[in-house]
Amino acid sequence: MKQNYYYVIALICVIIILIVVLFIPTTSGPQIDPIATPTATPTATPTATPINSGNIISIEFTSLYVETSASFSNMLSPSVNIITDGIGLKKYTSMYNDEQLKKNVVEFDDIYFSEKALIIIAIQETSSSNINNVIKVVKIDDKVVICEIERHIAVVGTFDMAMNYIIIQVNSEDIANVETAIVV
Repeated sequence: MKQNYYYVIALICVIIILIVVLFIPTTSGPQIDPIATPTATPTATPTATPINSGNIISIEFTSLYVETSASFSNMLSPSVNIITDGIGLKKYTSMYNDEQLKKNVVEFDDIYFSEKALIIIAIQETSSSNINNVIKVVKIDDKVVICEIERHIAVVGTFDMAMNYIIIQVNSEDIANVETAIVV
């Protein structure tokens, strides 16, 4: 009788191992250290040269990533804003009142906006371990800008809220007549 008990336990263990191996998804994305302290150090990512394809035009850009521990319960996420001058940037930063964001955009002044513009995407994450990267920015019919974002969801999340700002720097002439910006 005792021997049958050991066989049943062994069989249950094998079944549990098979379920874990076969049905728990794995990821091919970057492995994130769930204990690592988030950093607000921005990183820049350049893209390829623009390609014109009919009414769809690829826009050359550089992106800056800022992660903060701020959380806004009344915000729709992601939110996208086109900033074309210093006054617009000041309004935007006062709307979120996030000190880390303010520190990272202080370099963008009226001289900067004479040739450049910003597309700022604010994404509220359920885990600061999640990472967002800009893949491409395109303009359609000179009226709509689409920002393609690649999300890497951490295998093991830390369940701490994080506000990620993606600051996309573009030439102001590339988005002069744009009325709408969309994230996909």
